[in-house]
Amino acid sequence: MRVDFIVRESAAQKPTEKIKMPAGELKISSPEATALDLVGYFHRCAGLDNVATVLAELAEKIDGGKAPPGFVMIRWNRT
Repeated sequence: MRVDFIVRESAAQKPTEKIKMPAGELKISSPEATALDLVGYFHRCAGLDNVATVLAELAEKIDGGKAPPGFVMIRWNRT
């Protein structure tokens, strides 16, 4: 397995959340910011199919009221 890390100059301005770990707190990207990054870097995520799978699972955690600028909340139902 290969993991590529992508770093943005504006990463410090991205919305984050803190989660508790045994060794302390870990700051991670918010679900809303993660969704935007996935869509923006779909070509680095092995295509839109993989992005759609992750977004479907992430959708329950996305709060439109916490969305970063440029994020538009669209409701959809899987069939």
